[in-house]
This record gives sequence, structure tokens and C-alpha cells, in this order.
Amino acid sequence: MIPIFKGALLGGFIAGILNLILALGAQAAGAALEGALAGPGTPIVGIPAPMFVVASVIPGLGAAALYAGLRRLTEKADSAFVAIALVFGLLSMGGPAMLEGASLSTKVILGLMHVVAGVAIPLGIFRATRR
Repeated sequence: MIPIFKGALLGGFIAGILNLILALGAQAAGAALEGALAGPGTPIVGIPAPMFVVASVIPGLGAAALYAGLRRLTEKADSAFVAIALVFGLLSMGGPAMLEGASLSTKVILGLMHVVAGVAIPLGIFRATRR
């Protein structure tokens, strides 16, 4: 089970670094990555850089726990995990899309970041468990 969590952390960290690079590139291109981070009706603030890394690593731990549980329950854990990850990935797009006070460019960049994490985390898990 430990390789699953190591893979998830590695995938999440790689996603975090890629997302940080994406954020810095977007900001260099003039996008203001900001929104009402504390919820509707709260002040619009810039998204702090560490959040891009942390928000990529933390979901990896949940994904690792899910995959570890699926491996104990079924022989088709890989297929079930991919299906659940795809559904969760699609549902997670609602977060950026509904971020109050965020510009369209911010919403698109955050959506891309979700895709990066949604690919890197499962790949990290699968790579770690195939060795």
C-alpha cells in the first residue's frame, strides 16, 4: 500500500509544479488569477502560489486511499479507479467554473490545472504500483 501513496504524492507534486509553471505563465501573459476564494460574497483576492502545489498534492492522498481500497475489494480495481477518477475530474470542473469574481481566463487556467492533476496523480499511482 505504501507504493500507492508514494506514487500519489509524486504525481501530485509533479502536477503541483506543472500547475505552478502554468500559473506563472498565465500571470506573465497578463491573466490575474484571482477570485472570491473564501466563498460567495467574500473579497476577491489573488490565488497564492503555494495553493497551486498544495491543491495538487492533497487530492492525491484521497486518490491513493480510494485505489488502495478498490484493490482490496475487486480484481478490476484499475478500471474502477479510472472510471471514478474521470467522473470526479468532470465534477471538479464545477469549482473553477463557479468561482465567484474570477475572470474567464482564470476559470480556464484553473480548469486546465484540474486536468493536469487529474492525469498526473493516477499516472503516479499506476507507475508506482507497476514496478
